[in-house]
Amino acid sequence: MGIVQAIKNILPASLIIKLHNLKESIYQSRLYRHLVLDNRISRMRKQHRIHVLFISCSSSMWKTDSLYLALKKHPRFNVKILISPNLTIQNMKLRSEEFQRLKYFFDSKGYPYEEWCDVDGNTPLHRIPTQYSLLFYPQPYPGMIPKPLDFPNHLDRLLIGCEYAFHSSNQHWAYDKFYQNAAFLDCVENETVRELASSLKRNKGINSVVTGLSFIDDFFRQEYSSPWKKQQKTSKKIIWATHWSIEEGISFLPAYSNFLAMADGMLRYAQSQIGQMQFAFKPHPWLKRELYKHPDWGKERTDAYYQAWQQGVNTQLEQGEYVDLFMTSDAMIHDCSSFCCEYLFTGKPVLFMMRDEERQVSLLNEMSHAALYAHYIGRSPDAPEQFLRKQVSEGFDPKKDERARVATTYLIPPNGKSAAENIIAAILDQLPE
Repeated sequence: MGIVQAIKNILPASLIIKLHNLKESIYQSRLYRHLVLDNRISRMRKQHRIHVLFISCSSSMWKTDSLYLALKKHPRFNVKILISPNLTIQNMKLRSEEFQRLKYFFDSKGYPYEEWCDVDGNTPLHRIPTQYSLLFYPQPYPGMIPKPLDFPNHLDRLLIGCEYAFHSSNQHWAYDKFYQNAAFLDCVENETVRELASSLKRNKGINSVVTGLSFIDDFFRQEYSSPWKKQQKTSKKIIWATHWSIEEGISFLPAYSNFLAMADGMLRYAQSQIGQMQFAFKPHPWLKRELYKHPDWGKERTDAYYQAWQQGVNTQLEQGEYVDLFMTSDAMIHDCSSFCCEYLFTGKPVLFMMRDEERQVSLLNEMSHAALYAHYIGRSPDAPEQFLRKQVSEGFDPKKDERARVATTYLIPPNGKSAAENIIAAILDQLPE
């Protein structure tokens, strides 16, 4: 037993909690930034070779390809990927499946990686090797990976913050998390979001920098590969993406998902459109977890439903990255707030299925409010069929220019550069004033 653990064993639990909270407050403060981090940042920038470690536990939330590849090409950086199972998935079958998808994801891309723990989270490591001075956690939530690898245990390094989704909320929780304050850089997409972050973060945004988010770059690639099943004749390609929050009370956020009301109808409609349309079911990665626990669904019904989408003639199941899926589609129906901005890059018509409009809209910031109402809004069960007939089959798309305006105003990375280029410039203190 180490000295620290021995001391913890004799201290009251209430005192340990207070000391932990004090420690977190110090690491998130502006004073710590000036007295400690600034010196550490200066030393890092003088290094001839900067070692960067990406730590990932979810393929669907990786979304850092452009930054990873740009750092790999840059002469100043040495980059490595570490993977871990997602420990927040309690069902071991689902956790193992997700971990296998993560390994297949990196194998298929040809990205070298290292497994530093098994599916149970057992790892022989107690510390990340000291040469890594920059750590990047694409999913910066405590508890997702084993403690020895989690970021609260590595605050002697420099953390890079770059969200895996647009900042859609106007709420304090979305900007003032531990990681966002403690990070060396907290990258944001535009000046509107930076100003909001500065007003809500406890460090007043001292580390917030407008670079664009790294996943944005994927929407500007020259080529996209089609993940769609081949059909006997050309068909319109439709995505149905649904959120995991199927019931109130499972999150502090409102329940966004319309899955329970739409599931059977969407599958039947998709099956009726063979030869006319093909559909991709793109569930949030946490949806299956919630359905397994639901009294009307459970494991058997959920697995059969997912399998029906996967095996259909004109249907398919998509559980990994989705940029190629988006860019090769003709339209999308969804209820995921994080997709409100992303799908606008395609220029294609999109329907948002609204569940509690007043409450959901009240939580949006300026950017996401504009993006949402550049969508067609579905407020009734027959909205998807009407949307597919009018906006997709007939091509009546009066909101096309509005979607383009929102994308140009809010979503394009600054400085005429990619988000990855801006982030690297920020790391090296080379961003324009």
